[in-house]
Amino acid sequence: MLSSGSSRGTRTSRQGHLVGVARCEVSEEKSNSLDIWLGRAAMLGFVSVVSVEVATGKGVLENAGLVAPLPTLALALTAVVGVVVAFGIFRSANTDS
Repeated sequence: MLSSGSSRGTRTSRQGHLVGVARCEVSEEKSNSLDIWLGRAAMLGFVSVVSVEVATGKGVLENAGLVAPLPTLALALTAVVGVVVAFGIFRSANTDS
């Protein structure tokens, strides 16, 4: 038999073990912030890259015709994009407060 634990939405059994009740806290006022949109774009990009690799059996760079010594260039490009995106996220966090 389950008994209600606290007002936070958790439930415990008689022995005191936590029973899986998930709770999602989303702020209503910041629903269109930059980090949410960047996260959505990242999820779509990841799904599309995996889909292309599964469908063709080749990586994205190989499909684009970039094969031989370019893994280093791809790593550098990924690092640059990551730094730019992180800078944008940190900048938007500074302006929100």
